[in-house]
Amino acid sequence: MRLNRDVLITSILKHQNRFFKLLDEIDENDGSYEIQEISYLLLYNNEICPHEDDLNVHEHLTLDSLLENGIFIHYDPNTGKITLEKVIVDLLRFLDIKRSRELSNSDFEALRASVVDLTEKLSRLPLLSDEFNQASRTFHTLLSEIHSKIKENVSRLTSQVEDLSVDYSDYNSGDGGISVHELYDRVIHLNNNYVKPCYEFINPDLQMLETRSFSDTIKFLVTYFEDQPGYQQQALNLRYRVTAITAYYKDIDALVQKLSLFSRSLEQDRKEFIAIDSAFTQLQSSLTQFRHGMQRNKYITPDLGVFEDITCFDGVVTRRTVNAQKFDLRDAFRVSLRFKEYMTVLNETDLPDKTPVSIQSVVTNVDENELRNIAISKLMMATSIPNNINNVHQWVSDLLANSLSDYWLGDLLVGLQEVESALAQHRINRHRKRHRIVYGPYYLDYLLTSATMEISNV
Repeated sequence: MRLNRDVLITSILKHQNRFFKLLDEIDENDGSYEIQEISYLLLYNNEICPHEDDLNVHEHLTLDSLLENGIFIHYDPNTGKITLEKVIVDLLRFLDIKRSRELSNSDFEALRASVVDLTEKLSRLPLLSDEFNQASRTFHTLLSEIHSKIKENVSRLTSQVEDLSVDYSDYNSGDGGISVHELYDRVIHLNNNYVKPCYEFINPDLQMLETRSFSDTIKFLVTYFEDQPGYQQQALNLRYRVTAITAYYKDIDALVQKLSLFSRSLEQDRKEFIAIDSAFTQLQSSLTQFRHGMQRNKYITPDLGVFEDITCFDGVVTRRTVNAQKFDLRDAFRVSLRFKEYMTVLNETDLPDKTPVSIQSVVTNVDENELRNIAISKLMMATSIPNNINNVHQWVSDLLANSLSDYWLGDLLVGLQEVESALAQHRINRHRKRHRIVYGPYYLDYLLTSATMEISNV
């Protein structure tokens, strides 16, 4: 019986915790969206039906119903495997972040290659042609997919790093049952296989040989659109979209730093553990058992052959021989005499007076930019704000240009920051119309902002 998909999805979501087990089976295999038929039948008969009173849900979630309505897209009677619809798998992973799949290096490489191919195709096709419009829609769909995957991947990796942090804290406190080797392997595996590929994919500074990175590819397309008449807005929109994607670079960078801290600490502990374990193994192997029950090398003595390979004890015997008398505190009388002798020598010794050191003030480094910002702040504070300002950016720019002999467009940002507090008593209106200020070799794009003095009726 054909059913609306919203009805089926509602029934699935009603038992989503049970359908999550299908994700576990998918992850345990090769990652393809396939499960064993017997797995779903057991899930349906033992867990769904006994906990569901609505008979309609029973009918919706039968194997035949899900196959007929496209939730299960294929059933192979030879292997007994069922293939799930990708949308359903993605929906379940979206609902349970613990079961969402991390993107590997091959996943990011496939996304990067797709972006490069579409970018080169867009740069070759004639503008406004049907092929160009179709490729443009495909490209923006791909960007949306990348944005969604990056956001989901960062959330999943953050969750995994937090779990590692808990285990690492337990390991440091000695409360956890996890070994240093297992924890170290988990940190290295997570960093090299999942965190590092994501970090490199959205890193705006990454350079690749013989091809372009994701960021360089988008920069190439932005430059191409900026050079085409009438496509400046498309270039600006594309720049905004890519900035939203690469903004996760800071989150991934924080995970990289945390994992690096874990790996360095665990690597040192791991080396020390291996060294101690190796020394103890050698010590045990030096113990010789005899048939009558006695043991050779039962007691640890300096002449044991095992110490010849342990270099950390080199020089200990010589140092003890030379300095033994100095640290022999058992003879309290001799120690007392030595201390009295030391004090007598100290009192009879004339110590030279220390010459006073002349104190000189440290030359303060003058920050020219800071002095300039202070001058702009004083200028804005001394200026009376008009009741009505049609264009706040242009008004501040004109004021600074007339007051400063070496005005440049960067001063406008400082002036705007200072004038915001003065506009607190005004009614601020922000418009969607975009304007541009050009001064010298620089320009600034901004959204029009006007201000009107609020008149109180009191």
